[in-house]
Amino acid sequence: MKNQPEKKDFSGRPERVRIVNELGQSRTLASGGGQYEVSGAQPKTLPNVPPNALHVTLVLGLGPAPEELSALLGPKNSGSSVYYVECPEFISQMSTAWHQAIPQGWTKISPTKISPKDVRSLSPARVVIYRPAQSLFPSFWGPILAGLHLSRICPQGPPAKVREVWLPTAPTDLLRREISSAFASLGLSPVELDREQAAPQTMERLRHVRPELFFSLNFHGLDGNGELYHLLRAASIPVAVWCVDNPFHLLSGLRSPFWKDVPLFVTDDWFIPRLRSMGARSVHHLPLAAWEGFAAQPLPATPRHDKIVFVGSSAFPDKNKFFSGLRLPQELTARASALLEQGRVADVDWPDYGWWLNNLPTETLWPGKAARLPGFGAEQSSQAWRAHCVLQAAARLPLRVHGDAGWLDILFGKAELAEAVDYYTELPAVYGQARGVLNMTSLLLPHGLTQRHFDVWMSGGMLLTDVTPGLSIFPQELVREVCFSRPGEIPALLERIEAGAGRREEIIRQWQGVLVEGHMYRHRMERVLGCIA
Repeated sequence: MKNQPEKKDFSGRPERVRIVNELGQSRTLASGGGQYEVSGAQPKTLPNVPPNALHVTLVLGLGPAPEELSALLGPKNSGSSVYYVECPEFISQMSTAWHQAIPQGWTKISPTKISPKDVRSLSPARVVIYRPAQSLFPSFWGPILAGLHLSRICPQGPPAKVREVWLPTAPTDLLRREISSAFASLGLSPVELDREQAAPQTMERLRHVRPELFFSLNFHGLDGNGELYHLLRAASIPVAVWCVDNPFHLLSGLRSPFWKDVPLFVTDDWFIPRLRSMGARSVHHLPLAAWEGFAAQPLPATPRHDKIVFVGSSAFPDKNKFFSGLRLPQELTARASALLEQGRVADVDWPDYGWWLNNLPTETLWPGKAARLPGFGAEQSSQAWRAHCVLQAAARLPLRVHGDAGWLDILFGKAELAEAVDYYTELPAVYGQARGVLNMTSLLLPHGLTQRHFDVWMSGGMLLTDVTPGLSIFPQELVREVCFSRPGEIPALLERIEAGAGRREEIIRQWQGVLVEGHMYRHRMERVLGCIA
C-alpha cells in the first residue's frame, strides 16, 4: 500500500513517513536537509562545455520529501541539470503527493546506467546522497554507491593487480600470524589492515594497487550494510570470509544480504546445508589447522610432570553482552543437563547448537538476532560440559586449569587453578610438559573442532578429547586412541595410552605426521585460493 499524503499529529507536526525496507521491516524515514550528503564528485564540468554553462547534479535517493530536496539544491536549481536515481521498491511505496513533488525538469536515470564508467562520463559537479537509503535497501544502493566511490578513488579505472592478500585484523587476534604466514608460503604478500579502519585503508591502497584477495575472518573489516564489500566487488577484487565461530552468530550482526554472495568458509560442516537453504551461494568446509609456529618439541622419555591440564576460558568471551536479555526455558535446561550426564554416546541426543535450535521456538535465523537464543543454550551447555569433565577428571587425577577467575566458581578448590598463559610464547611448553591435555569441544559448533586438536600435537603433547563428529577428517584408528565419551572414561583412557613402552610417543608422532601431511594452515589457505579461482 502506498503512503498517504502527509498528515499532522496532535502537536501540529507532520507525521513521518514509514516504509518497509529490504528485509521486510517497518522503518520511519528521516527527513530534513541534514539527511542529505552533498559533495562534489569531480572538480570539473562536462567535457567541451564552457565553465559558465550548465553543471550536472546527481541525486542518489530523493528521500521522503522531494520538495525539501529541491529547496536544498537552490531556487529552480539555476544553471544545473539534475539527474536522479531511486530504488524501485522505495518508489512503489510512495504516495501520489510524493511523485507530484518531484520537479518536472529532473531526469530519472536507470540504475543500470550508474556504473563507474557512467559516473565518469556524466561528470557531475555535485552529488547529493540521501544517507538513510543505504540502510533501507542495501542491495540496491550498495553497487551504485560503490561505483560512485570507485570513480572518485580511481578516476582512470581500477589499478593493476598485485600478488597481495588484504587481511583486516587486530594485533591481538588469534590466527593472524597463522593466516599471514600461510598466504606468504603460497606466494602472496599479506597486507594487514586495521579491522576498525579497514574501509579507509582499503580506499587508500586501492588508489595504487588491487590485491588477489580480500580475506576476512568472522566478517572483520566488513560493515553490516556491505558497503565495503560492494566497493571491492566494483573494483573486481575477490572477497572471502572464513567463519571460524558459529556462522549464525556472525550473521546476526549484519543488516544486508550481501553475505549470500560472498564465498563463505566454515570450520563446521554442519552449517553448510543450513546456510545454503538461507540463500548462501558458495559455502565450503574449512576446518581449523596446525601451524609451524607450534613446532613440536623433542619428546621426553617421561612426562615432565604428572598433571593433566586444561587451558581455556570459563565461558564464552563477552557472553553477558552478546546474550543480553535472553532467557531459556527451565524444562529445556533440565533436559540438557540430563543429556550431559549421560555423555556423548551413540543414539543419544546431545545439547549442542542443533539440539537447542530444534527444541526452541526460534524465528527465522536471519535477519535479526533470533539465532542467538539457541546459541545461548549451547553455550550454557558447553560451560556445564567443561565443568563436568574437569571436576570428574580432577576427582581421580591431579589436574590443573589455566584460565580466568571465572573458574573459581566452578572448581570449588577441587582442582588447581593457575593463571592464563600467553598463546604463542607459553602455551606450547604447557602442552608439551603435561601428562595429558584435556579438551572439551564447544557445543556452539555441532561438528566443530578446537585449536587444541592441532596445537597439542604440534607442541609434543598428548591430547585427551571428547568425541565429536568433526574428528572424522582424521584417521579413525588414531581418533579412537585419544577419545572419551564420558568424563569417567578419562583415567582408563590415559592408562591405555601409557600402558606400553613408547606407545605415548608413537601416538604423538603419528598425529604430527597426519597434521604435517594435510592439515596445516598453508593447506587451508591453498584450498581458499582454489575455491576463489
